[in-house]
Amino acid sequence: SNNVIEVEWRFPDALRKIIQSAKKYDLFIVDRNLSEQDYEYEELKAVDALYNKALYDGFFEREGDYFLHKLIYDNDVINKFYFLTAYSASDELRNSEDIKKFIDFGKFKDANFIEKGNETHIDRLRDVMKNTSSIELRNANKLYLNILFKFLGEEADNSFFKIIKEKDNSEQIIDNLMKMRNIYEQILRKCTKIIPDMRNNCLDDRGNVILSGQTIEWLKNNQYISNMQRDFFFSIVKNTRDQGSHRKLEESKSTTEAIISLIYQLKDITFWFDGICKKCN
Repeated sequence: SNNVIEVEWRFPDALRKIIQSAKKYDLFIVDRNLSEQDYEYEELKAVDALYNKALYDGFFEREGDYFLHKLIYDNDVINKFYFLTAYSASDELRNSEDIKKFIDFGKFKDANFIEKGNETHIDRLRDVMKNTSSIELRNANKLYLNILFKFLGEEADNSFFKIIKEKDNSEQIIDNLMKMRNIYEQILRKCTKIIPDMRNNCLDDRGNVILSGQTIEWLKNNQYISNMQRDFFFSIVKNTRDQGSHRKLEESKSTTEAIISLIYQLKDITFWFDGICKKCN
């Protein structure tokens, strides 16, 4: 419910996330045997075009191993992939020649087997989670991320998380500004659909939401935003326009400190947006 941990208990549903959005996740905690929840070969083939009957038979009752094989070549699985198992690592590896080879070549390690009921192992996994900065960062910002996810969808949620994650990266300043502008535009576009009469006063001739003065002043004059929020709205739209997609070559580039300042302004706007959605929907 906090949008920090996702759980799947059927092999086809979990495989879909591995295939479509593996880069999104910071950790994978996987049960090796996912066969107790029934699935059919056709379901898997529809998700993974490379899946065949030989793989279906070969990985039955060790479906988690298939995830490892799918991820190991393009991901840092040593630090991201953990098996949750009822047995010790030595027992699990006894008949797993392919995983032994991964360990021999330094691509995996037996410490990535977490034995159920073993408090030492569970504590080790807890420490991994605590020391994964992205998990802590998402948890610290879950209020704003959840608002965007709820009312604008997963793309806006992920986009804002990337802004926060890359806020100190000077190479990402322009990209972060463009992402902020896009989120700001999505918020206003949603508002035109739910705030009474906003559509008639804040869209241009082509039906696009007007991002600057006309819309901001209309919201202020109709008491939807405060004086401070009005300043935040103007700040977001002006700075993302001047320093983002429309920045002139001779203008100085924004700093990471400026990005951090704008993030806090966008957080305030996001919190305001949550109240509007709850009030007007």
